[in-house]
Amino acid sequence: WSIRSGNMIHTIHFKSEIHSLTVNQQVIVVALKEKIAVFDAITFEINFWISRCYPCSEVQPIGLGCRWLAYSDKGAMQSHLSYGGMCGTGLQSYTATVLNAAESVKKGLSIVGETVGRLTQHNYQYSESTKSRDTDDKAGIVTIVDCIKADGETSLSDSSASRATIAHFTAHTNSPISALAFDRSGSLLVTADVVGKDFHVFEIKPHPWSSSVCQIHHLYVLHRGDTSASIQNLAFSQDCRWLGASTQNGTTHIFPITPYGGPITCRTHLSSKVVNRHSRFHTSAGINHISHKSNGVPALREQDLVPSYQRHSTIPILPTPTSPPPWY
Repeated sequence: WSIRSGNMIHTIHFKSEIHSLTVNQQVIVVALKEKIAVFDAITFEINFWISRCYPCSEVQPIGLGCRWLAYSDKGAMQSHLSYGGMCGTGLQSYTATVLNAAESVKKGLSIVGETVGRLTQHNYQYSESTKSRDTDDKAGIVTIVDCIKADGETSLSDSSASRATIAHFTAHTNSPISALAFDRSGSLLVTADVVGKDFHVFEIKPHPWSSSVCQIHHLYVLHRGDTSASIQNLAFSQDCRWLGASTQNGTTHIFPITPYGGPITCRTHLSSKVVNRHSRFHTSAGINHISHKSNGVPALREQDLVPSYQRHSTIPILPTPTSPPPWY
């Protein structure tokens, strides 16, 4: 529809139900149950489509930036995996440990009940819950494509990868993704799984060769709470120093972050502008080097932090993600 004239401009028909609709200045992204269609924002002609999406019962998770499109892939392709990705989930609280133990016991009892039911009724068909458990090992994979370079069928395969594929990495372990969001620049991506307890923030550093050379820095693990929740929306602030997450429980959580990762201090968030990672005073005065020397601890080199078989001359060592608590 035209906002100026109020007339209908164009109509696009689909055979399946539409889950969500996202637009930017260049493309219109329509998310279906197991497919994503991308149309030109001016001509309304289809640019490309993605059929290798992870099947979901609710809204198909997609993240549209200024140029890139992120979606939940069906599984990991080892030959196309990017360097980096999820590094860990941080430490769990005592409440989270108790809840996880209770969930494990409940899952074990449900499996026993299903097995007994199948044996007594001679019914060997798998239930929907069994099917979901069989595909959990393929969940949590994110693929990012370039909307400008993509054309036609844009999906990864064992033999080849699309030239529009930017990154392909693991965002969550054995858990389907429920929400994705880019920041204003398109270099930061936040992901959430269906459990909704933790959010992962990644920095995307693409490479012109292929997705396997792309670097994915896991900057933050943001812990929302110890109970499960369905994530409704994720959003960055314009300066990428705050991240908001809203749930269907009616709660909104605000997390302090920085565009380059690292701990949250008064220096990073009490200034009206984004500050550099390293203070010019500390760098010029050599305070970090002096503190190491005064404590008698030799300064570690980057190549001493990882085994020799993991070292690469052109790829830097990825930092460990930080877990700042929410401020609200």
